[in-house]
Amino acid sequence: MNLWVLMGVLAPWLAGMSIVRTRRAGLAGLLLTLGGGWLVGQVLLFLLLFAMLRLTGASHAGLVSGLSLLIAVAVTILRRDKSASKPNRVMSSVAATGPTGGVVVILAVLFAISLGAKLLGIVPGLSTVTIRDDDATTFWLFKAKVIAESDHLSFDKEDPYYLGGANPQYPVYLPLCAAYLPLMKGGWSETLATFPWFGFFVATPLTILGALRLRLGAWPPALIAAYFVMSLPLASVHAYRPGYADMPMAAFLAAAVCFMLIAQLSERRIHYIAVALVLLIGAGVMKREGHVLAAVVAAVMLAPEILAEFRRGAKDAWRLVAALAIAIVVVFALVDNDDVVSDVSQLGWHGEAIASLANHAFGWASFNLAFWLAPAAIIIVALSPKAVMRWRALALTVALLGVDVCVFTLTKEYVFALNDQTPSRLFLQILPTIIVALAVPVTTAFERRESSSPNAGATS
Repeated sequence: MNLWVLMGVLAPWLAGMSIVRTRRAGLAGLLLTLGGGWLVGQVLLFLLLFAMLRLTGASHAGLVSGLSLLIAVAVTILRRDKSASKPNRVMSSVAATGPTGGVVVILAVLFAISLGAKLLGIVPGLSTVTIRDDDATTFWLFKAKVIAESDHLSFDKEDPYYLGGANPQYPVYLPLCAAYLPLMKGGWSETLATFPWFGFFVATPLTILGALRLRLGAWPPALIAAYFVMSLPLASVHAYRPGYADMPMAAFLAAAVCFMLIAQLSERRIHYIAVALVLLIGAGVMKREGHVLAAVVAAVMLAPEILAEFRRGAKDAWRLVAALAIAIVVVFALVDNDDVVSDVSQLGWHGEAIASLANHAFGWASFNLAFWLAPAAIIIVALSPKAVMRWRALALTVALLGVDVCVFTLTKEYVFALNDQTPSRLFLQILPTIIVALAVPVTTAFERRESSSPNAGATS
Protein backbone atom coordinates (compact mmCIF):
# COMPACT_ATOMS: atom_id res chain seq x y z
CA MET A 1 0.00 0.00 0.00
CA ASN A 2 1.60 3.27 -1.11
CA LEU A 3 1.18 6.61 0.64
CA TRP A 4 -1.49 7.82 -1.78
CA VAL A 5 -3.63 4.78 -1.08
CA LEU A 6 -3.10 5.18 2.66
CA MET A 7 -4.15 8.81 2.38
CA GLY A 8 -7.17 7.66 0.40
CA VAL A 9 -8.21 5.31 3.20
CA LEU A 10 -7.65 7.77 6.03
CA ALA A 11 -8.86 11.10 4.60
CA PRO A 12 -12.62 10.37 4.32
CA TRP A 13 -12.49 8.35 7.53
CA LEU A 14 -10.92 11.26 9.44
CA ALA A 15 -13.54 13.62 8.01
CA GLY A 16 -16.32 11.30 9.11
CA MET A 17 -14.83 10.82 12.57
CA SER A 18 -14.50 14.56 13.09
CA ILE A 19 -18.22 14.90 12.39
CA VAL A 20 -19.53 12.06 14.57
CA ARG A 21 -16.91 12.30 17.33
CA THR A 22 -18.35 11.77 20.82
CA ARG A 23 -16.13 13.44 23.41
CA ARG A 24 -15.33 11.92 26.79
CA ALA A 25 -17.67 8.96 26.38
CA GLY A 26 -15.05 6.28 26.96
CA LEU A 27 -14.71 3.12 24.90
CA ALA A 28 -18.29 3.28 23.64
CA GLY A 29 -17.69 6.74 22.24
CA LEU A 30 -14.48 5.58 20.58
CA LEU A 31 -16.24 2.63 18.91
CA LEU A 32 -19.05 4.88 17.71
CA THR A 33 -16.55 7.38 16.35
CA LEU A 34 -14.54 4.73 14.51
CA GLY A 35 -17.52 2.90 13.02
CA GLY A 36 -19.81 5.84 12.42
CA GLY A 37 -16.91 7.90 11.13
CA TRP A 38 -16.16 5.33 8.43
CA LEU A 39 -19.79 5.30 7.28
CA VAL A 40 -20.22 9.07 7.23
CA GLY A 41 -16.86 9.35 5.47
CA GLN A 42 -18.06 7.08 2.67
CA VAL A 43 -21.10 9.29 2.11
CA LEU A 44 -18.90 12.38 1.94
CA LEU A 45 -16.57 10.51 -0.40
CA PHE A 46 -19.09 9.54 -3.05
CA LEU A 47 -20.76 12.96 -2.90
CA LEU A 48 -17.42 14.71 -3.48
CA LEU A 49 -16.37 12.31 -6.24
CA PHE A 50 -19.71 12.63 -8.00
CA ALA A 51 -19.53 16.43 -7.79
CA MET A 52 -15.99 16.43 -9.23
CA LEU A 53 -16.91 14.10 -12.08
CA ARG A 54 -20.06 16.04 -12.83
CA LEU A 55 -18.46 19.49 -12.73
CA THR A 56 -14.98 18.84 -14.13
CA GLY A 57 -15.23 15.57 -16.07
CA ALA A 58 -12.53 13.92 -13.96
CA SER A 59 -12.42 12.53 -10.44
CA HIS A 60 -9.45 14.52 -9.09
CA ALA A 61 -9.21 11.84 -6.41
CA GLY A 62 -6.20 13.49 -4.80
CA LEU A 63 -8.13 16.75 -4.49
CA VAL A 64 -11.07 14.85 -2.99
CA SER A 65 -8.69 13.44 -0.36
CA GLY A 66 -7.36 16.90 0.33
CA LEU A 67 -10.87 18.30 0.71
CA SER A 68 -11.71 15.46 3.09
CA LEU A 69 -8.71 16.32 5.25
CA LEU A 70 -9.69 19.99 5.14
CA ILE A 71 -13.19 19.06 6.33
CA ALA A 72 -11.67 17.01 9.15
CA VAL A 73 -9.49 19.91 10.32
CA ALA A 74 -12.23 22.54 9.99
CA VAL A 75 -14.86 20.49 11.82
CA THR A 76 -12.40 19.59 14.59
CA ILE A 77 -11.54 23.26 15.16
CA LEU A 78 -15.19 24.33 15.15
CA ARG A 79 -16.26 21.57 17.53
CA ARG A 80 -13.34 22.27 19.87
CA ASP A 81 -14.45 25.89 20.24
CA LYS A 82 -18.03 24.87 21.02
CA SER A 83 -17.10 22.11 23.44
CA ALA A 84 -14.88 24.50 25.40
CA SER A 85 -17.88 26.66 26.28
CA LYS A 86 -20.35 23.78 26.73
CA PRO A 87 -18.90 20.68 28.38
CA ASN A 88 -20.35 17.36 27.32
CA ARG A 89 -22.59 15.37 29.61
CA VAL A 90 -22.20 11.64 29.18
CA MET A 91 -23.91 8.50 30.34
CA SER A 92 -22.47 6.71 33.34
CA SER A 93 -20.19 3.78 32.72
CA VAL A 94 -20.80 0.22 33.84
CA ALA A 95 -17.64 -1.03 35.52
CA ALA A 96 -16.39 -4.46 34.53
CA THR A 97 -16.45 -5.79 38.08
CA GLY A 98 -18.67 -8.23 39.91
CA PRO A 99 -21.17 -10.53 38.15
CA THR A 100 -22.13 -7.97 35.52
CA GLY A 101 -18.48 -7.23 34.78
CA GLY A 102 -17.77 -10.93 34.32
CA VAL A 103 -20.59 -11.25 31.80
CA VAL A 104 -19.29 -8.21 29.96
CA VAL A 105 -15.78 -9.66 29.75
CA ILE A 106 -17.03 -13.02 28.48
CA LEU A 107 -19.30 -11.42 25.87
CA ALA A 108 -16.54 -9.04 24.78
CA VAL A 109 -14.05 -11.89 24.36
CA LEU A 110 -16.55 -13.94 22.35
CA PHE A 111 -17.35 -10.88 20.22
CA ALA A 112 -13.66 -10.21 19.52
CA ILE A 113 -12.91 -13.86 18.73
CA SER A 114 -15.87 -14.14 16.38
CA LEU A 115 -15.09 -10.91 14.56
CA GLY A 116 -11.41 -11.84 14.32
CA ALA A 117 -12.23 -15.27 12.92
CA LYS A 118 -14.48 -13.76 10.28
CA LEU A 119 -11.84 -11.22 9.29
CA LEU A 120 -9.22 -13.95 8.96
CA GLY A 121 -11.42 -15.49 6.30
CA ILE A 122 -12.46 -12.27 4.62
CA VAL A 123 -9.08 -10.54 4.26
CA PRO A 124 -7.45 -13.30 2.13
CA GLY A 125 -10.59 -13.36 0.02
CA LEU A 126 -10.26 -9.66 -0.73
CA SER A 127 -6.74 -10.18 -2.03
CA THR A 128 -7.77 -12.98 -4.39
CA VAL A 129 -11.19 -11.96 -5.68
CA THR A 130 -12.17 -14.36 -8.44
CA ILE A 131 -14.12 -13.47 -11.54
CA ARG A 132 -17.70 -14.62 -11.15
CA ASP A 133 -20.83 -14.16 -13.18
CA ASP A 134 -23.19 -12.30 -10.87
CA ASP A 135 -24.51 -8.77 -10.45
CA ALA A 136 -21.67 -7.94 -8.06
CA THR A 137 -19.10 -8.08 -10.87
CA THR A 138 -21.14 -7.63 -14.04
CA PHE A 139 -22.82 -4.44 -12.77
CA TRP A 140 -21.46 -2.94 -9.56
CA LEU A 141 -17.73 -3.62 -9.88
CA PHE A 142 -17.88 -3.22 -13.66
CA LYS A 143 -18.98 0.38 -13.15
CA ALA A 144 -16.15 0.92 -10.68
CA LYS A 145 -13.60 -0.45 -13.15
CA VAL A 146 -14.86 1.78 -15.96
CA ILE A 147 -14.60 4.85 -13.72
CA ALA A 148 -11.18 3.91 -12.33
CA GLU A 149 -9.60 3.11 -15.70
CA SER A 150 -11.04 6.10 -17.57
CA ASP A 151 -11.09 8.60 -14.69
CA HIS A 152 -14.38 9.71 -16.17
CA LEU A 153 -18.12 9.26 -15.67
CA SER A 154 -20.31 9.68 -18.72
CA PHE A 155 -23.63 11.52 -18.33
CA ASP A 156 -24.55 11.03 -22.00
CA LYS A 157 -27.45 8.56 -22.24
CA GLU A 158 -26.32 7.57 -25.74
CA ASP A 159 -22.90 6.52 -24.46
CA PRO A 160 -22.59 2.76 -23.83
CA TYR A 161 -20.71 3.69 -20.66
CA TYR A 162 -23.42 6.03 -19.41
CA LEU A 163 -23.09 6.22 -15.61
CA GLY A 164 -20.33 3.64 -15.74
CA GLY A 165 -21.98 1.28 -18.19
CA ALA A 166 -23.62 -2.04 -17.38
CA ASN A 167 -27.16 -1.38 -16.11
CA PRO A 168 -27.63 2.40 -15.77
CA GLN A 169 -30.55 1.84 -13.38
CA TYR A 170 -28.05 0.59 -10.80
CA PRO A 171 -26.94 3.70 -8.87
CA VAL A 172 -23.33 4.69 -9.40
CA TYR A 173 -22.53 5.90 -5.87
CA LEU A 174 -21.23 2.65 -4.36
CA PRO A 175 -19.10 2.03 -7.49
CA LEU A 176 -17.64 5.50 -6.89
CA CYS A 177 -16.51 4.37 -3.44
CA ALA A 178 -15.05 1.24 -5.02
CA ALA A 179 -13.24 3.21 -7.73
CA TYR A 180 -11.73 5.72 -5.31
CA LEU A 181 -8.70 3.77 -4.01
CA PRO A 182 -7.74 2.50 -7.50
CA LEU A 183 -7.95 6.13 -8.65
CA MET A 184 -5.61 7.11 -5.80
CA LYS A 185 -3.25 4.29 -6.80
CA GLY A 186 -3.33 5.29 -10.45
CA GLY A 187 -4.67 2.04 -11.89
CA TRP A 188 -7.30 -0.62 -11.43
CA SER A 189 -6.92 -3.01 -8.52
CA GLU A 190 -9.75 -5.33 -7.61
CA THR A 191 -8.32 -5.77 -4.13
CA LEU A 192 -8.43 -2.02 -3.49
CA ALA A 193 -11.82 -1.70 -5.17
CA THR A 194 -13.35 -4.24 -2.80
CA PHE A 195 -11.79 -2.76 0.35
CA PRO A 196 -14.88 -0.63 1.18
CA TRP A 197 -16.92 -3.79 1.82
CA PHE A 198 -14.38 -4.82 4.44
CA GLY A 199 -14.81 -1.39 5.99
CA PHE A 200 -18.60 -1.63 5.99
CA PHE A 201 -18.48 -5.11 7.53
CA VAL A 202 -16.32 -3.94 10.44
CA ALA A 203 -17.86 -0.49 10.89
CA THR A 204 -21.42 -1.75 11.27
CA PRO A 205 -21.02 -3.79 14.50
CA LEU A 206 -18.67 -1.17 15.97
CA THR A 207 -21.26 1.55 15.41
CA ILE A 208 -24.05 -0.58 16.86
CA LEU A 209 -21.94 -1.60 19.85
CA GLY A 210 -20.95 1.96 20.72
CA ALA A 211 -24.39 3.44 20.11
CA LEU A 212 -26.35 0.88 22.12
CA ARG A 213 -23.86 1.06 25.00
CA LEU A 214 -24.42 4.81 25.15
CA ARG A 215 -28.19 4.50 24.73
CA LEU A 216 -28.77 1.66 27.20
CA GLY A 217 -25.94 2.34 29.64
CA ALA A 218 -24.82 -1.31 29.68
CA TRP A 219 -22.48 -3.48 27.63
CA PRO A 220 -24.26 -6.89 27.54
CA PRO A 221 -27.28 -5.93 25.39
CA ALA A 222 -25.04 -3.85 23.12
CA LEU A 223 -22.65 -6.78 22.64
CA ILE A 224 -25.50 -9.20 21.97
CA ALA A 225 -27.14 -6.94 19.37
CA ALA A 226 -23.84 -6.22 17.63
CA TYR A 227 -23.01 -9.92 17.60
CA PHE A 228 -26.38 -10.78 16.05
CA VAL A 229 -25.71 -8.33 13.23
CA MET A 230 -22.10 -9.40 12.74
CA SER A 231 -23.03 -13.10 12.70
CA LEU A 232 -25.56 -12.87 9.86
CA PRO A 233 -24.10 -15.39 7.38
CA LEU A 234 -25.19 -13.45 4.30
CA ALA A 235 -23.38 -10.34 5.55
CA SER A 236 -20.16 -12.35 5.77
CA VAL A 237 -20.75 -13.68 2.26
CA HIS A 238 -21.14 -10.14 0.91
CA ALA A 239 -17.93 -9.10 2.67
CA TYR A 240 -16.01 -12.13 1.40
CA ARG A 241 -17.33 -11.78 -2.16
CA PRO A 242 -17.88 -8.02 -2.43
CA GLY A 243 -19.78 -6.04 -5.00
CA TYR A 244 -23.41 -5.99 -3.95
CA ALA A 245 -24.86 -2.81 -2.43
CA ASP A 246 -27.08 -4.56 0.13
CA MET A 247 -24.60 -4.78 3.01
CA PRO A 248 -23.47 -1.13 2.69
CA MET A 249 -27.10 -0.05 2.49
CA ALA A 250 -27.88 -2.08 5.62
CA ALA A 251 -24.96 -0.38 7.38
CA PHE A 252 -26.23 3.10 6.54
CA LEU A 253 -29.81 2.34 7.64
CA ALA A 254 -28.78 0.72 10.93
CA ALA A 255 -26.27 3.46 11.73
CA ALA A 256 -28.89 6.14 11.05
CA VAL A 257 -31.16 4.52 13.64
CA CYS A 258 -28.20 4.29 16.05
CA PHE A 259 -27.60 8.03 15.89
CA MET A 260 -31.31 8.76 16.26
CA LEU A 261 -31.35 6.63 19.40
CA ILE A 262 -28.42 8.59 20.83
CA ALA A 263 -30.10 11.87 19.89
CA GLN A 264 -33.03 11.02 22.16
CA LEU A 265 -30.80 11.37 25.24
CA SER A 266 -28.24 13.88 24.03
CA GLU A 267 -27.90 17.59 24.66
CA ARG A 268 -26.76 17.80 21.04
CA ARG A 269 -29.89 16.29 19.52
CA ILE A 270 -29.75 18.37 16.36
CA HIS A 271 -26.19 17.32 15.62
CA TYR A 272 -26.87 13.60 15.92
CA ILE A 273 -30.08 13.80 13.93
CA ALA A 274 -28.15 15.64 11.20
CA VAL A 275 -25.60 12.80 11.20
CA ALA A 276 -28.47 10.33 10.89
CA LEU A 277 -29.81 12.25 7.89
CA VAL A 278 -26.39 12.09 6.21
CA LEU A 279 -26.46 8.31 6.68
CA LEU A 280 -30.00 8.14 5.31
CA ILE A 281 -28.76 9.94 2.21
CA GLY A 282 -26.19 7.16 1.87
CA ALA A 283 -28.88 4.50 2.22
CA GLY A 284 -31.28 6.34 -0.06
CA VAL A 285 -28.96 6.37 -3.06
CA MET A 286 -27.35 2.93 -2.68
CA LYS A 287 -30.01 0.99 -4.62
CA ARG A 288 -33.20 1.63 -6.54
CA GLU A 289 -35.32 0.81 -3.48
CA GLY A 290 -33.01 2.63 -1.09
CA HIS A 291 -34.95 5.88 -0.84
CA VAL A 292 -38.13 3.98 0.03
CA LEU A 293 -36.49 2.29 3.02
CA ALA A 294 -34.76 5.52 4.04
CA ALA A 295 -38.14 7.28 3.95
CA VAL A 296 -39.63 4.60 6.22
CA VAL A 297 -36.84 5.05 8.77
CA ALA A 298 -37.19 8.84 8.64
CA ALA A 299 -40.97 8.68 9.02
CA VAL A 300 -40.93 6.32 12.01
CA MET A 301 -37.82 7.53 13.84
CA LEU A 302 -37.44 11.18 12.87
CA ALA A 303 -41.01 12.49 12.67
CA PRO A 304 -41.61 12.03 16.44
CA GLU A 305 -38.35 13.86 17.18
CA ILE A 306 -39.42 16.81 15.04
CA LEU A 307 -42.79 16.95 16.81
CA ALA A 308 -41.01 16.80 20.17
CA GLU A 309 -38.78 19.71 19.15
CA PHE A 310 -41.83 21.78 18.18
CA ARG A 311 -43.16 21.20 21.68
CA ARG A 312 -39.84 22.38 23.17
CA GLY A 313 -39.43 25.36 20.89
CA ALA A 314 -39.84 26.17 17.22
CA LYS A 315 -36.23 27.22 16.53
CA ASP A 316 -34.60 23.78 16.66
CA ALA A 317 -37.68 22.17 15.14
CA TRP A 318 -37.42 24.30 12.03
CA ARG A 319 -33.72 23.47 11.80
CA LEU A 320 -34.65 19.79 11.72
CA VAL A 321 -37.31 20.43 9.09
CA ALA A 322 -34.74 22.29 6.98
CA ALA A 323 -32.18 19.48 7.38
CA LEU A 324 -34.78 16.89 6.41
CA ALA A 325 -35.79 18.95 3.37
CA ILE A 326 -32.16 19.21 2.26
CA ALA A 327 -31.71 15.44 2.63
CA ILE A 328 -34.85 14.79 0.56
CA VAL A 329 -33.70 17.17 -2.17
CA VAL A 330 -30.24 15.57 -2.30
CA VAL A 331 -31.63 12.04 -2.55
CA PHE A 332 -34.14 12.85 -5.27
CA ALA A 333 -31.52 14.83 -7.18
CA LEU A 334 -29.22 11.80 -7.20
CA VAL A 335 -31.57 8.86 -7.80
CA ASP A 336 -33.49 7.73 -10.86
CA ASN A 337 -37.07 6.93 -9.88
CA ASP A 338 -38.19 5.57 -13.26
CA ASP A 339 -37.81 1.93 -12.24
CA VAL A 340 -39.73 2.38 -8.98
CA VAL A 341 -42.47 4.36 -10.75
CA SER A 342 -42.74 1.57 -13.33
CA ASP A 343 -43.16 -1.03 -10.59
CA VAL A 344 -45.80 1.00 -8.78
CA SER A 345 -47.74 1.60 -12.00
CA GLN A 346 -48.05 -2.16 -12.57
CA LEU A 347 -49.25 -3.32 -9.16
CA GLY A 348 -50.91 -6.71 -8.91
CA TRP A 349 -51.22 -9.54 -6.42
CA HIS A 350 -48.63 -12.35 -6.70
CA GLY A 351 -49.37 -14.62 -3.78
CA GLU A 352 -47.15 -17.36 -5.12
CA ALA A 353 -44.15 -15.39 -3.84
CA ILE A 354 -45.16 -15.75 -0.17
CA ALA A 355 -43.94 -19.34 0.20
CA SER A 356 -40.60 -18.37 -1.32
CA LEU A 357 -40.23 -15.39 1.04
CA ALA A 358 -40.92 -17.64 4.03
CA ASN A 359 -38.31 -20.08 2.78
CA HIS A 360 -35.72 -17.31 2.45
CA ALA A 361 -36.44 -16.13 5.99
CA PHE A 362 -36.91 -19.43 7.84
CA GLY A 363 -35.69 -22.24 5.60
CA TRP A 364 -32.36 -20.94 4.37
CA ALA A 365 -29.33 -20.39 6.59
CA SER A 366 -28.74 -16.82 5.41
CA PHE A 367 -29.71 -15.20 8.71
CA ASN A 368 -29.06 -17.80 11.42
CA LEU A 369 -31.91 -17.60 13.95
CA ALA A 370 -32.79 -13.94 13.35
CA PHE A 371 -36.19 -14.57 11.82
CA TRP A 372 -36.97 -17.34 14.30
CA LEU A 373 -36.22 -15.08 17.27
CA ALA A 374 -37.91 -11.99 15.84
CA PRO A 375 -41.50 -13.08 16.67
CA ALA A 376 -40.52 -13.72 20.29
CA ALA A 377 -38.87 -10.30 20.53
CA ILE A 378 -41.91 -8.62 19.00
CA ILE A 379 -44.28 -10.36 21.44
CA ILE A 380 -42.11 -9.40 24.43
CA VAL A 381 -42.03 -5.77 23.33
CA ALA A 382 -45.73 -5.61 22.52
CA LEU A 383 -46.76 -7.10 25.89
CA SER A 384 -44.37 -5.10 28.07
CA PRO A 385 -45.77 -1.69 29.06
CA LYS A 386 -42.41 -0.60 30.52
CA ALA A 387 -40.46 -1.30 27.31
CA VAL A 388 -38.94 1.98 26.17
CA MET A 389 -39.71 3.07 22.60
CA ARG A 390 -41.76 -0.07 22.01
CA TRP A 391 -44.34 1.26 19.57
CA ARG A 392 -41.75 3.04 17.48
CA ALA A 393 -39.61 -0.11 17.30
CA LEU A 394 -42.61 -2.25 16.40
CA ALA A 395 -43.77 0.22 13.76
CA LEU A 396 -40.31 0.32 12.19
CA THR A 397 -40.06 -3.49 12.18
CA VAL A 398 -43.48 -3.97 10.60
CA ALA A 399 -42.96 -1.17 8.07
CA LEU A 400 -39.57 -2.42 6.85
CA LEU A 401 -40.76 -6.02 6.57
CA GLY A 402 -43.92 -4.76 4.89
CA VAL A 403 -41.93 -2.96 2.21
CA ASP A 404 -39.99 -6.12 1.35
CA VAL A 405 -43.13 -8.27 1.28
CA CYS A 406 -44.93 -5.74 -0.92
CA VAL A 407 -42.01 -5.62 -3.36
CA PHE A 408 -42.37 -9.33 -4.06
CA THR A 409 -46.14 -9.78 -3.75
CA LEU A 410 -47.41 -6.62 -5.47
CA THR A 411 -44.86 -5.77 -8.19
CA LYS A 412 -43.28 -7.44 -11.19
CA GLU A 413 -40.25 -8.17 -9.02
CA TYR A 414 -42.10 -11.25 -7.76
CA VAL A 415 -40.32 -13.32 -10.40
CA PHE A 416 -37.07 -12.86 -8.48
CA ALA A 417 -38.66 -14.34 -5.38
CA LEU A 418 -39.41 -17.51 -7.34
CA ASN A 419 -36.06 -18.15 -8.99
CA ASP A 420 -33.41 -15.98 -7.39
CA GLN A 421 -31.65 -15.00 -4.16
CA THR A 422 -32.97 -11.44 -4.30
CA PRO A 423 -35.35 -11.75 -1.29
CA SER A 424 -32.45 -12.69 0.98
CA ARG A 425 -30.51 -9.64 -0.18
CA LEU A 426 -33.46 -7.37 0.55
CA PHE A 427 -33.91 -8.96 3.98
CA LEU A 428 -30.22 -8.28 4.63
CA GLN A 429 -30.82 -4.58 3.96
CA ILE A 430 -33.29 -4.27 6.85
CA LEU A 431 -32.36 -6.89 9.45
CA PRO A 432 -29.56 -4.90 11.17
CA THR A 433 -31.93 -1.95 11.53
CA ILE A 434 -34.64 -4.16 13.02
CA ILE A 435 -32.17 -5.71 15.48
CA VAL A 436 -30.99 -2.26 16.61
CA ALA A 437 -34.53 -0.91 16.94
CA LEU A 438 -35.76 -3.89 18.97
CA ALA A 439 -32.69 -3.94 21.23
CA VAL A 440 -33.86 -0.92 23.24
CA PRO A 441 -37.41 -2.08 24.12
CA VAL A 442 -36.36 -5.72 24.61
CA THR A 443 -33.61 -4.68 27.04
CA THR A 444 -35.79 -2.28 29.01
CA ALA A 445 -38.63 -4.81 29.12
CA PHE A 446 -36.48 -7.03 31.35
CA GLU A 447 -35.19 -4.27 33.61
CA ARG A 448 -36.57 -3.84 37.13
CA ARG A 449 -38.64 -0.71 37.18
CA GLU A 450 -36.83 0.75 40.17
CA SER A 451 -33.42 0.31 38.51
CA SER A 452 -34.46 1.00 34.96
CA SER A 453 -32.97 4.26 33.79
CA PRO A 454 -33.16 4.50 30.02
CA ASN A 455 -33.12 8.28 30.33
CA ALA A 456 -30.42 8.49 32.97
CA GLY A 457 -27.83 10.58 31.27
CA ALA A 458 -26.93 11.98 27.93
CA THR A 459 -24.08 11.84 25.54
CA SER A 460 -22.57 14.49 23.40
